[in-house]
Amino acid sequence: MLSGQHLMGMRVELRSSQTSDRWLPGTFHLKTYVSHCGFTLQWHGPVVAKLIWYPMQDRAISDVGTEQNLIVFDGECVLCSRFFRFMLWADTKKRFKFVIAQSPIGQSLYRQLGLPTDEFETNLVIVDGVVHQRLDAFAAAMRSLPALWPVLSACRFLPRFLKDPLYHFIARHRFAFFGRFETCLVPDSSLKARFFPGGYA
Repeated sequence: MLSGQHLMGMRVELRSSQTSDRWLPGTFHLKTYVSHCGFTLQWHGPVVAKLIWYPMQDRAISDVGTEQNLIVFDGECVLCSRFFRFMLWADTKKRFKFVIAQSPIGQSLYRQLGLPTDEFETNLVIVDGVVHQRLDAFAAAMRSLPALWPVLSACRFLPRFLKDPLYHFIARHRFAFFGRFETCLVPDSSLKARFFPGGYA
């Protein structure tokens, strides 16, 4: 099993329990939990499921390449946009390119990772081909900065039962706490060079 920093994908094959050559109609629900490398599987009807795990990392970043370092953020979220502005300032070596979650590339990344494409409760930070989510994404970004900023990456050592609920609480209330832009961020001409092609609407 891979660590929480790596992504896993899953292909599901459903067949009738009576015959192996017939797809069974009915209700089927599948939900993956990428960061925990686990899953829940529920279905209704006499079916059997064959689960095939395979690395999803390369597929998830196929549109941007394995060598890209990206930060994908919600362009309507004030807090996320402040993080984007901070990274613009702190990333003096210009290691990162940026992608707005509502952009074509952003939508593709969230969709391929099995994440919602209308509610972005986590930024994505891709470093050296590894995709990080939630507080681990913040930690990965801090580790990539010069000076003393990597000290803040120590948050990745918090136990998951603590850091995940904390992150989810802030993410789910971010609009109430920090506000929301009426329209998605559109970079001006001076910022477009810092964005990955197709990374803004």
